[in-house]
Amino acid sequence: MAKVLVVEDDSATANVVKQYLEARGHEVDVADNSKDALAFIDTYFYNIMIFDWHLKGVGTGIELLRTYRSSGGTAPVLMMTSRSSIEDKGSGFDAGADDYLAKPFDGRELVMRVEALLRRQPAPANNLIRVGLLSLDAGKRVIFANDKPISLRPREYALLEHFMRYPGHVFSTEALLNAVWPSEDAPSELAVRIAIKRIRESISTELGRDPIETVHKMGYVLRSD
Repeated sequence: MAKVLVVEDDSATANVVKQYLEARGHEVDVADNSKDALAFIDTYFYNIMIFDWHLKGVGTGIELLRTYRSSGGTAPVLMMTSRSSIEDKGSGFDAGADDYLAKPFDGRELVMRVEALLRRQPAPANNLIRVGLLSLDAGKRVIFANDKPISLRPREYALLEHFMRYPGHVFSTEALLNAVWPSEDAPSELAVRIAIKRIRESISTELGRDPIETVHKMGYVLRSD
């Protein structure tokens, strides 16, 4: 299960991509231009992104890709376009694309390519994570706030670990449910709110502040400062 950004200016194609990926359990956001795409990227963490070559307004998918890579973006990017010459493919790969899917395409191939790219991503090698005065040892499954051990329930631990692996990223409630409650039949938004409330109660006293910020109408973010 992954969070995917699709940047495609043809609404029919975007809807097809969204439907195929959501049928596989992935969470999908859609933008039809570079400006909106960059706003999404600045706000949310994405496991993988799909860029169309031709976009509305200013900027092509290749230019968007170059901007993303030059800013340090590392998520895999699948280029999707009707331009299928070897020169065009070379331009895409030179700009930082990880794979290339020519239009028209079969939705099943799209899914296979997306999930193949997701499998290539290495699991985090570092078991020790530090965000401000919070530290986590994933191997021992222990968390410290200002060097004092914190006791959390398993789901709360998993939620805080997820935040700590991606500090500064805003996660919607749905994204957190997908990431931390994958085995539940029908988890609710209330489950997220309760878990975050308990985490805040456990760490705020030791830190002298609440590092988990609620972003109005968007979700939650762990601040490192």
